[in-house]
This record gives sequence, C-alpha cells and structure tokens, in this order.
Amino acid sequence: MSRNQYAWLMLGSLVFSLIGGAISSRFFIGASASAQKISQWEKVIAAEDFLLLDKNGNPHARLGLLEKDQPGLYLKDFNDKVRAVLVLSEAGSPSLSLLDKDGTPRARLSLSDEGEPGLSLLDQNGKVIWSTERARK
Repeated sequence: MSRNQYAWLMLGSLVFSLIGGAISSRFFIGASASAQKISQWEKVIAAEDFLLLDKNGNPHARLGLLEKDQPGLYLKDFNDKVRAVLVLSEAGSPSLSLLDKDGTPRARLSLSDEGEPGLSLLDQNGKVIWSTERARK
C-alpha cells in the first residue's frame, strides 16, 4: 500500500468513525444522565438467607433465620462440619456455641432473658462438666 493510499484510508476511517458516533448517539442515547441522591436503603442487600461460599461453591458460613424467625450465624470448617453457631432465642437472648470436629457442642456462652451471663463447658458427649450456673450454687 502506498503512502497516499494509506493517508486516504486513515482519513476515511476517521470520517466514518465520526459519522458512526454521531448516528449512534442520536439513536441509542436517551436523556442525559445526572447524579441522583441514593437513599441509605439502596446500598443494602436484603434476603432471608446469606451463604458465604469458597471458590469451589462450598458453603462455609450461613446467616439466616431459624424456624421462628430467630437470626443465626453458622460457621463451617473445610470438612463441611458446623463449628460455631451464634443465635438469638425467641426472646432475643444471644448464645454462642463452639463445636468440635464431630459437631458436638463443647463450649457455650450466653445471656439469659434476664441478662445473666452464662458459660458452659461440655465433654465429648455434650454433657455439661462445668458451668457458671453450677458455680453460683
């Protein structure tokens, strides 16, 4: 391709690009966009259940509602076993349970409906071996 042909090709490309841009803006762009005020709720994602998945799609955490609409957070290990549970009772009292690799609760931290703190340690069978309730008696 000669230098003269190359110059005509570049000029033609430029002209047709400008024409194409003008035509597409005329037909494909509607009213001009302007910034809009975003309410605080437009920044929120709302759902009944949230799952935290690893890159292979395996769930490792769940935030959701239990049978009676009590909120709960469940954390799983890489063997798909629940290892920690944070829930609220029907009355709204919090409880945190730590589970061993077999899924047996081994420690529980809670507040009673009256606001009394509680700590329980459990053996490998889930039987209470020490608790603040026993220590108070």
